[in-house]
Amino acid sequence: LFCRRLWLIEADGRYADTAERALYNTVLSGISLSGDSFFYENPLAVDPRRNAFNDSRPEGLKEHLPILERVKVFGCSCCPPNVARFVESIGKYIYSYDGDTVYVHQFMQSDTDIDMNGGTVHISQITDYPSDGGVTVCIGGAPVKLAVRIPSWCRDFSVEAKLAENLGTSGGYMLFDCRDGAKIELYFDMSPVIVSADPSVHEDSGKVAVMRGPVVYCAEGVDNGDIFSLSLSSELNAEPVDLGFGIPALDVDGTRISGSGALYAPADEMKHEPTRIRLIPYFAFANRGESDMQVWMSIR
Repeated sequence: LFCRRLWLIEADGRYADTAERALYNTVLSGISLSGDSFFYENPLAVDPRRNAFNDSRPEGLKEHLPILERVKVFGCSCCPPNVARFVESIGKYIYSYDGDTVYVHQFMQSDTDIDMNGGTVHISQITDYPSDGGVTVCIGGAPVKLAVRIPSWCRDFSVEAKLAENLGTSGGYMLFDCRDGAKIELYFDMSPVIVSADPSVHEDSGKVAVMRGPVVYCAEGVDNGDIFSLSLSSELNAEPVDLGFGIPALDVDGTRISGSGALYAPADEMKHEPTRIRLIPYFAFANRGESDMQVWMSIR
């Protein structure tokens, strides 16, 4: 909500980038795949054994830990109506216009008519984003300048324009001067990438996460057993897997670590065995029962 207000004030792709990251991760992870259960928190790691130990502690000694599965009703269910409000208004997050320019902030299959000073502009967007990196934007009606966001996560993209002059980039948007019948075809490379946090984020120091396009991934115990013994390979060698989430899961290279049996031991006594790690979109975790989960992992 806040990002939308900011990009209506200033054409800066950072606001739409932030909204996109929240949309496909924070918002979606708050809702079960069935659509009828909710989280109030979106933890980046979950250990059911820690929750079970915490539940056994006397009152007054318990720490606050996120719940392990989404529930249908909270004592104060104020966020679910906000989710419903957001979903109902999703069209407002795709496009905006200012003067003679129409902005494409988010990539979703959509059609819209915008009445501007020069007449009515019809815009249609054809895409399976974020499952796929292809986006086609078609323009009809009055001539218009079009500003299409180039996502900050994207390292490589291609563009082909018909009846549209490429005017370069500004503020994270690619600008086009479009005539009636213009068609702009973009392809954003969605190869999985390893992401590091700034060192000032102490909890994630020395760890990495995996993203494919705007979607954050996590490892879950239901697929991998003890996930806290896993580390990612610096070369992911990722293979997409269809688990029915709408976004592919990823099988990647990694290492399983096992110790000597002692609580603490010299590092060279640790055993590292190559393994394949299954990563799923973060929004889909905790939909297959209680399970370990982590987003940020060590790397070898």
